[in-house]
Order: sequence, then structure tokens, then C-alpha cells
Amino acid sequence: MRGGPKQMSSNESKRVAARARYERWHAKRYPRLTPAELEECQQDPTKAWTIRGPRVIACIEDGCGELHARLGLHLTKIHGLTPDEYKRKPGFGGTVPRYNRNASCQ
Repeated sequence: MRGGPKQMSSNESKRVAARARYERWHAKRYPRLTPAELEECQQDPTKAWTIRGPRVIACIEDGCGELHARLGLHLTKIHGLTPDEYKRKPGFGGTVPRYNRNASCQ
């Protein structure tokens, strides 16, 4: 057995390339807030609706900051939360609610 670096098979290299394409697509489709914007939204959760315009809402879970038209599926798949659990979580400091009643995360 040789001690050199292991060569990737053709299938492995295709999977690596496909994953890289997916990561680029996902980053373009679901941009993220900058760390400063995320911190600002966590301090005042009402800004999650307006920080990047009226058509998107920012996910303000710790370290996330992804922008979506609706958060329901994102919350369930990525954070393991139901929309109701997310709504009940307090904003930064426990004083500001994360959601207003006019908002939808479905």
C-alpha cells in the first residue's frame, strides 16, 4: 500500500463539483445579512421586515441571517422550529416580539 494522497474517483469528483454548484446557487438564491445587519435585526426584530426591502424577511436565529420571502420551510428544515415556536421566541433582550400579527412566516 502506498502512502501518498488518495485519488478521488470519478464519481467522487462529480459529487464534489455538484455540491460546489449547489452552494453557489444557494448563496445567490438566498443571500445573507452582513453580521452588522444581523445584529441590528436581533436588537430590533421589527427591522427583519425592512432591512433589505419589503419583499423579503431575514431569519434572525443566531448566526443565520438568510433572506426569504417566507420563513416557514426554512425554519423547519434548517433550525428545527415550527413557525409558532419562532414567533413565540422573544427578540433580543426578551422585550420585543419577533413577529407582528400582519406578518406571515408560512
